[in-house]
Amino acid sequence: MFTRPATISDRTVLEFVTDLWTAEADRAEYSPVGFGSHHWLLGTAQGWKRFVTVDDLVAKRRNPREPLEDSFDRLQAAFTTSRDLADAGHNFVLAPNRSRHGEILHRLDERFSVACFDWVDAVAGDHGQYHSETTRETVAGHLVVLHEVGLESVPRCRFEDFEVSNRTEFDAASTRMDEVWDTGPHAETARELLRVNVETVVQRFEKYDDLVVSALAVRDQWVVTHGEPHGSNVLTTGNGTRLIDWDTALIAPRERDVWHLDSDDGSATAIYSAAGGPQADARLLNMYRLQWDLMEIAGYITLFCNAHDDTEDTRESLQNLRRYIAPRL
Repeated sequence: MFTRPATISDRTVLEFVTDLWTAEADRAEYSPVGFGSHHWLLGTAQGWKRFVTVDDLVAKRRNPREPLEDSFDRLQAAFTTSRDLADAGHNFVLAPNRSRHGEILHRLDERFSVACFDWVDAVAGDHGQYHSETTRETVAGHLVVLHEVGLESVPRCRFEDFEVSNRTEFDAASTRMDEVWDTGPHAETARELLRVNVETVVQRFEKYDDLVVSALAVRDQWVVTHGEPHGSNVLTTGNGTRLIDWDTALIAPRERDVWHLDSDDGSATAIYSAAGGPQADARLLNMYRLQWDLMEIAGYITLFCNAHDDTEDTRESLQNLRRYIAPRL
């Protein structure tokens, strides 16, 4: 996230992490990278030692009524899955470290959780794009390996349930097109975007629901998935390519990962097959494209029809809403 939490100081993060993970560090610095979690760098004058992820459990909820404990447990399960994969020798998995208590995730306070990673010198993709065709092919190979992992080796991994977060809130907002949204500086712009596109978004929800039936029919073929293996979650290091951000890991149809391999040319199936994977189901690839868009739309509409301020994060969120709310061609 670009805007750091006002309630969390660098000193708080430094002391919390060095106590629980015994990290060798005497300084912490907020790092405004990524979009979804907060990050700090920890280290010494000689260099960075740890990369720390702080997640806002309020933002991770599936709806405003979900207890924060539920979003914490879901995050704990996903991160633990990545640690299990890394411990099993899958070197492309960049997983958080266990604390001295053996846990992957800890509560900083009621609202925020903390995970601690080793610092890795690397270059990430830009805006979801892979560095090169070679990188895309390498990621496809990693996904084939991941999808062959036995489910018994990731006992904490949860199953896909196809819920679109904040769908109820979206449904409620879509009935308020003739009201003024006075919840913040971007509320009226968001309302107008929804008003113009609400009919097509509702149709996309209906199409998604139909496709979910197809996915449930092949539940015996589901595999361990990363969830978001796009270019921004790929690090190119001196020791190979690593996948990061395992906070959405689930047991699900393989198409949940495969569609991210596409380069707007319909080549996802071909590149996955070339890496040794089975033929992907075009219906499920489309389902996950729809799921991604609908998750984004519902999340941003929920954000803007509630109280918000004008920050770099909310401005970025409004741009994202503009991009996702228009139907894909």
